[in-house]
Parts: sequence; structure tokens; C-alpha cells
Amino acid sequence: RVSGGQKPTYRAFADLAEGYEFWERFHYRQAWDKLKTATKALEMASLWGGPPGLKAVLPGIKANAGFLERLVLDPAAVKDSLCLDLLAHVSRRLHVGHDPESAMIVLMRALESFAQRELFKRHKIKTWDVQPEQLPKALQETCRVSWLDDVDGKYKMPLQGQFRALAALGDPLGQAFLPEWQTMKPLLDAANHGVLGHGFEPVKAERVQQLYDIVLKLTGVTESSLPKFPTLAL
Repeated sequence: RVSGGQKPTYRAFADLAEGYEFWERFHYRQAWDKLKTATKALEMASLWGGPPGLKAVLPGIKANAGFLERLVLDPAAVKDSLCLDLLAHVSRRLHVGHDPESAMIVLMRALESFAQRELFKRHKIKTWDVQPEQLPKALQETCRVSWLDDVDGKYKMPLQGQFRALAALGDPLGQAFLPEWQTMKPLLDAANHGVLGHGFEPVKAERVQQLYDIVLKLTGVTESSLPKFPTLAL
């Protein structure tokens, strides 16, 4: 039998589970709403003793809610926190979900998100709607000939083009990319040949980890700076 005092706590755990499920599907607003509601209820429960172990996980949950708040309320077209969230998602897919195929797809998106952020923040270039004259001269003709999207008629920069542009602009991220390119090529090739890429060969976990490590090196991100889901042992 569940007492009246326990029911709000159980509802809070249900909100918590739903919030993290929303987060896994990139529904950030709904995830934030659920985590806010759950955090308030769990803080109240902890004041009255609460389940054993509750106080140990509350700081992590509150930190997650704060991360989501920054992400949701960031008005920028390219959100800073998205890059970090995508990398954290890769780690969960690879090490918790044991799904290297999905992890590689998200990792490719994470790599692109860093390039998009740099191009937009530093150079006012939208990779999803680039104007050829914004680019270094060496890339302008490539843009006009190869990057026109037939669906919406806009010029869209592919991943390698984004980093080539950053390098030509003298951007630190682009400069860091150049010496890593030869190492990255077989890893990007493995991503392209994956079942969720453009081919028929399952992606190996070690390939994902190798590319993940290079992305951390390129971007200067530390794993400790990534959002981490709490482990509940209540």
C-alpha cells in the first residue's frame, strides 16, 4: 500500500523518467518541464527524509535541469549547448545502449554542429543557407556548382565543406581539422558505409570511439563538461 506522502514522490519519479525519455528524443522543452516539476517534488521529499539515496542524486538532476534551461532559452539560431548534448548522446548510445550504428550518426551530427556554431558565431555564415560570396574565393565556385539544394533552392554546405571553409578563413577549428583529416578519413568512410549511413556494413564500436576521441581533441571539449544522466539507486 502506498501512503499519501509517498504518492507525490512516486509521481516525481515518473516525471523524471518521462523527462529523460523526452531528452533522449531531443524534445528539450518537454524534458525541461518534466525535470523542473520532478526536482521540486524530490527536493520537498528530501526535506522529509525521502527514499534513501535521494539526496545523492538531486544535485545531478538539478544540474541537468539547468543545462536544459540554458539550451531551451538560448535564442541563438545555433545553440551553444546543443554541441555538448549531442556528444553526451553519442556516449550514451555507445556505452549504455551499445548501439554503435546510431551513435555514429549522432557523432557525425555533433561534429557538424561544432562547425556550424563556429561558422555562424565567428563568420555569420549559415551552413543551411550560405551565400557563395560569404566564402573564401577558392570555395565560391564549388558552392555554386555543388552545394545547391534542389528541394528548397538554397546553398547548403556539406560537413567537409564546412571545415574546408573554416580552414580557409583561418579559423582555429578549421586549422585544427587539417592535421587530423588523414586520420579521420577512414572513420568517416566507415560512417558513410554504415547501414544508417549510405551503405550496408554495420559500424564497429571501436570506429565510433576513435572518431569520438578525435572530435573531443578538435573541439577541446572534456567529457566532464558534458551533461550526464544520473544513476538512481534508491
